[in-house]
Amino acid sequence: MIGHWLSPLALLTPGNLSSQRACLPTFVTYLLQLNLRWACSGKSIYHQLHGFNLLVDGCDAKNLKAFAQYVPGNSIDPVILFLSINFTVLALKICISVRSMFCCAILISLFCSMFDVFFLHIADKVILNEAEKALVKSYFSPKKLRKKQYLLQEGDVCKYLAFVEQGLLRSYNVDDKAVEHMLQFAWEGWWISDTYSFLSGEPAAYNIDAIEDAELLLITLPHFEEMMLQVPRMERYFRILFQKNIISKERRLLSSISLTAEEKYLRLQHSNPELVQRIPQHLIASYLGITPETLSRIRKTIVQKK
Repeated sequence: MIGHWLSPLALLTPGNLSSQRACLPTFVTYLLQLNLRWACSGKSIYHQLHGFNLLVDGCDAKNLKAFAQYVPGNSIDPVILFLSINFTVLALKICISVRSMFCCAILISLFCSMFDVFFLHIADKVILNEAEKALVKSYFSPKKLRKKQYLLQEGDVCKYLAFVEQGLLRSYNVDDKAVEHMLQFAWEGWWISDTYSFLSGEPAAYNIDAIEDAELLLITLPHFEEMMLQVPRMERYFRILFQKNIISKERRLLSSISLTAEEKYLRLQHSNPELVQRIPQHLIASYLGITPETLSRIRKTIVQKK
């Protein structure tokens, strides 16, 4: 199996490789970003990785030239392209084998620069030209959070709308008995904020902190409003997001009053299998509105039924 993935190495000469070495990261990045575009569509990253694997698995030198025409702005020797594809798919296969969102995040951090996930997510809904991208980029500031570090604490005014480039965050509130109630998880390609506090300037009702080390893009309300005026396509982008957010909240409310605890867990597992692997179980239990003990029993019952 390993020999299959490394076989293109035997076709490379030092001169051939050195003359095109600079192209290799570009193509690996492109292939990863192609998959990332699918991942940011809101579907399961595990299933999209699997689909991408099926798409390029089995590529050979006969069809690489045809494939290469879809890679923008470059011309590359088929052997180098073959090597790029195979190294990329090998890395994706590792992610698939462990169903690891963490591995995906590592790959993204290695090959994708800041704003890559952001603009891929936007491109799924609206198309920006290069001038608009440059202007939009100027309104955001990058920020890194360590695991368990707060982005927002209850009672403070929410100053930022945050886009997650890498990592995993949560929003939650704490009741009088010090019990946490999970409201939202946000991973690569998602937005997170206390929207009411952000728009009104009133104290926040939620806490937001990092479950994993995270890289964020932050925008203030004045910059947000100016961006809406200067780049009308972004107004359409956020309108689409807000519409989907309303639908999602309505469906979650309906699920909370009409589904059993096991049905809610199965629905989450089906729609976001990577979250079930990536998020601590006690946080998933809180998100579903059940106790960790109940979730543990549900998982045992599901395993016994298989």
